[in-house]
Amino acid sequence: KFHTMQSAIQQAGVLHGIGILMLLSTIYALVGVCLIQFLAPSCGGSGIPENKAFLNGAQMPHLYSQRTLSVRACTNVLANAAGF
Repeated sequence: KFHTMQSAIQQAGVLHGIGILMLLSTIYALVGVCLIQFLAPSCGGSGIPENKAFLNGAQMPHLYSQRTLSVRACTNVLANAAGF
């Protein structure tokens, strides 16, 4: 991401480089949001209330599945790459 921004700054100027950085960060964030909204809506939020309820004995089907684990892992990487 920063290499692309640096090459854009060298070729077209600072404003173009900042625009590229903002565009890439927005794309990363949008992909993460789409993963949560369409694949695993239960992954939205921090997960702390769900974990506390699970530890207190509440039955919550599909809360801890392969899909939610993979979506949480991917969105964690995308959120960090986007700069959140």
